[in-house]
Amino acid sequence: MILIVSNALAKRWKLKPVPLPEMPSCHPALTWRADWFLVGRSRSNILCVNEESLFSFVLLDQKQMPFKRIMLNIINRVGDSLFEAGVPEHLIRQGLSDLLIAKHPDRRVIGTMTDQKFLYEWAILDPHPDVQELADVEKRLNNCPFTILDMKYPSEVFAETVKKPWG
Repeated sequence: MILIVSNALAKRWKLKPVPLPEMPSCHPALTWRADWFLVGRSRSNILCVNEESLFSFVLLDQKQMPFKRIMLNIINRVGDSLFEAGVPEHLIRQGLSDLLIAKHPDRRVIGTMTDQKFLYEWAILDPHPDVQELADVEKRLNNCPFTILDMKYPSEVFAETVKKPWG
């Protein structure tokens, strides 16, 4: 799994991510971006977005968590997302066995992540009457069309992404 971190996140975690001039071969469902975002006054929230599909999830209130625990939370959520999309467990274990924390110059997803941060903050602070849990917020926002995906839904594109051949 490749986790591409923002400069702010790398600085906060005191990391020196591996600079990648080009992406190593990895299944597209295993390449994610992560960044901090604000909800109310809390800056200790992490948005994780799949690089290809823009499928996303959030981890709220991670300030008191040690770095290793946050990494485990991210890996577990990616694994859960893959499992729910129908990926066999042995492929999930194999794909998540190695974690590369990296920096990549491709900024294609950055603007969309900014939009997603705003949408998550808005949906969490001013919830729709049908939305009771964070999982409902994530489900709702993963079913919002994005221009960068040609007006497709991240959940649909993620389902297509995991069907690609696993190396």
